[in-house]
Amino acid sequence: MAIRRDVTATWKPSLSPDVKAQKLRWYVNGQLLKRVYLRARVNKRNWSEDNSNYPIREGDTIQCMICAVDEVGESSWLTADVKYPYQLPEGPSDLKLEKLPVHLPVV
Repeated sequence: MAIRRDVTATWKPSLSPDVKAQKLRWYVNGQLLKRVYLRARVNKRNWSEDNSNYPIREGDTIQCMICAVDEVGESSWLTADVKYPYQLPEGPSDLKLEKLPVHLPVV
């Protein structure tokens, strides 16, 4: 059975009056998956909004990077990540073997 995982990125947007937009990037295990352009004052984004076709799996590390953009250029990038470690299921317990009595064929 598949488990649906999601990640929410939240941040405080720049209050600089010249900021026109923000750039957000989603990475999975160090590989760029998606670039998103956001309005200047947006402060929250969900993984599932941008990556609905890419399920988060056990063992994945999800990283989000964001920066503010104005006419001059970009701010430095702010980065955060979350790991989904492998979680093995609990194994069976109390295994027992029972010796059954021998049944001899009737002749």
